[in-house]
Amino acid sequence: MLAAAVIPLTSGLIITDLATGALFINAALVYVLVALLMAGWGPDGAYAMVGGWRFLGQLIAYAMLIVMPITAVVMRAESLLTTQIVVSQADLWNIIYQPLGFVLFFVAAMALAFLPPFDLPTAQGELAGGVEAEYTGVRLAVFRLGRLVLIVTLATATVIFYLGGWQGPWLPPWAWSAIKILAVSVTMLLAGRTMPRIREEHLLAWCWKLGVPLALLNIFLVGILVLVFP
Repeated sequence: MLAAAVIPLTSGLIITDLATGALFINAALVYVLVALLMAGWGPDGAYAMVGGWRFLGQLIAYAMLIVMPITAVVMRAESLLTTQIVVSQADLWNIIYQPLGFVLFFVAAMALAFLPPFDLPTAQGELAGGVEAEYTGVRLAVFRLGRLVLIVTLATATVIFYLGGWQGPWLPPWAWSAIKILAVSVTMLLAGRTMPRIREEHLLAWCWKLGVPLALLNIFLVGILVLVFP
């Protein structure tokens, strides 16, 4: 919800148009790590604790793939204002301008929301629910509600950074925001359902050995584009 506070749905529909909004989103998402560690540690159950510590390594790795693509987005917009980032895509959305950054950010968003095939903290087949294993009733409902809020927030951030935000023909701005957020949220929920779960060591290795170098390459390419086509 902290991250959502600086994400605009239209040019005038935003809680706080923070000067460092793009960076603040990444900072706010770190609290997800605290939440899952506490959720895993609190019940004093083996499976829940393993799930929480799994997410520690997962978020430390994939947080890099959140902030590095955002860096390239900010380079093009020449501003950390989320509203200005949307305005900078008036002629060309970032999904076309920097497709590599979009792919990296989207994958990292799914890992941050621990959605399949990145659902190592819950891992029904291995940990019988992991961080959710010891919760029932209202507590489980609150946990899952928080996860849905996280998914929608990450989908909204994806729309703002790469899909032109509220921009679009014919329909009012709020309608375009709603359509894009819904489409990205559904894609995030369904994209990994048919893929096998990735082993923890492979998940981290792919990030550090492949994802981070590709993110640096994306920053380099966008830097060239900004210089050549200002």
